[in-house]
Amino acid sequence: ADAAMYEDKKRFHEQLSSWEERRAHSRVAVINGYQAALDGKSGMIAINISLSGICLMTPEKMSHGSECEIHLVTPENEALVPHGKVVWSRHINNRSNGQHTYETGLEFVRLNADLENSLGKLISGLTVGS
Repeated sequence: ADAAMYEDKKRFHEQLSSWEERRAHSRVAVINGYQAALDGKSGMIAINISLSGICLMTPEKMSHGSECEIHLVTPENEALVPHGKVVWSRHINNRSNGQHTYETGLEFVRLNADLENSLGKLISGLTVGS
């Protein structure tokens, strides 16, 4: 069982490496517990963000290809609500209270120039403030 789990993890990281090579924008790791909401459900923790998308910790696995509203707030309290499409979602652990946790990668879709500019400012603010 351990060998199979190791092979699954190895395959996932090899696949992740190939995804990273195709990225249009570099990712920024998010620290300090920056939170987002999906379709009004709050408490999602951001892991990383770029102008192309965001990776969040979510309490449930999300369906590949599904779309949702991502609610973000800038350090200046500006609300940003880009739409996102689920690119991947994978189980990462069971919390000590028995709840499951997932990492979910969302690609930003239908961004206009103003929203992309605001996301760029948010990303800059998260890196400066870390």
